[in-house]
Amino acid sequence: MRLGEVCLEFFHAMYYDYCERNFEIGGWRPMKTKGVRMHGKDDVRFEEFDLPDMTENDIVCKVICDSIYMSTYKAIKQGTAHRAIPDDIAENPSIMGHEFCCEIYKVGKKWQGKYHEGDKCLIKLGLDGKSNVAGYGCTFCGGNSQFIYIPDSVIEADCIIPYDKNAAAFYGSVS
Repeated sequence: MRLGEVCLEFFHAMYYDYCERNFEIGGWRPMKTKGVRMHGKDDVRFEEFDLPDMTENDIVCKVICDSIYMSTYKAIKQGTAHRAIPDDIAENPSIMGHEFCCEIYKVGKKWQGKYHEGDKCLIKLGLDGKSNVAGYGCTFCGGNSQFIYIPDSVIEADCIIPYDKNAAAFYGSVS
């Protein structure tokens, strides 16, 4: 499937399919989501997958808007030769899409004073430029997914930026 076809299929699912809320009384359980994931050089797939168990150090978000950049295309064409794509991408595919806006869906105990369910935020690119880069090397954190899991390492690096609830989301994903 061509990249454009994968993106169209993703956006159709994101805006027209409805995700089931997956809460149990007293906590969070893993949920299925759909997204565009990179499995290797020129290997990008739109697929359904499970988000991992949430810990008290994590945040789960619903993606509102994502931008498509040439840097994503470059990463797809280079595969693991790209500095931000991990060597184990075939075993641990990454959700594509960086610089995106989302709504906080569930907050782990560690972050409940700083982040709140329903808040809008944008996720900025990069941590160390080599690994765990949101939208490149993060297995469960990228803008081309309905829901994402933001691990503690991304939160600790201040990659979550609060966003005005009344502002149009697409401004944040192209900033």
